[in-house]
Amino acid sequence: MTPPTFCLRAAATGLRWTWEPSAWREAAREGVVTIMTANLIPVTPSADPQPTPRVDRTGADAELHDRAVKRLKAKAEFRVHLLIYALFNGMFVLIWAMTGANFFWPVFPIGIWGIGLVAHAMDVYWRHEPTESEIASEMDRLRSR
Repeated sequence: MTPPTFCLRAAATGLRWTWEPSAWREAAREGVVTIMTANLIPVTPSADPQPTPRVDRTGADAELHDRAVKRLKAKAEFRVHLLIYALFNGMFVLIWAMTGANFFWPVFPIGIWGIGLVAHAMDVYWRHEPTESEIASEMDRLRSR
C-alpha cells in the first residue's frame, strides 16, 4: 500500500493530461476519471459550469487597464532582474573569497551591471508619463516643421 498522495486515476481513453476543468468534469461524470484529495476522499465535480468573470472595459478604462498591466509586468521583470543580479554577483563574491585573490575583482561586474540595474529601476519606477498637453504641444511642434 502506498502512502496517501494526490492522485488522479484515468482510464486509457485518450484523455489529454492537460488542465481543462470542463473536460475533467465531463470525464468524471462518465466515470472515466476519479478525482481524489490528499486524504483519499473522492471529490465529486460540480455539474454546473463555473462562470467566467468578464469585465467590459471601454474607452479610458481599457487604456488605463492596459497601462496598469504594462506597469505590473515591468515591475515583475525588474524584480527578476534584481534577483539575477544578486545571485550572480553573490556567486562572483563567493568565487573571489574561495580563491583567496587579493584584489576584489567582483567590483567590476557589480558596478557595471549595477549601472544597468539602476537604469532599469529608473525606467520602471521613476519614468515620467507624458500628459495630454505635452503630447499635444509636441504634435504641434512636429506639424510646424
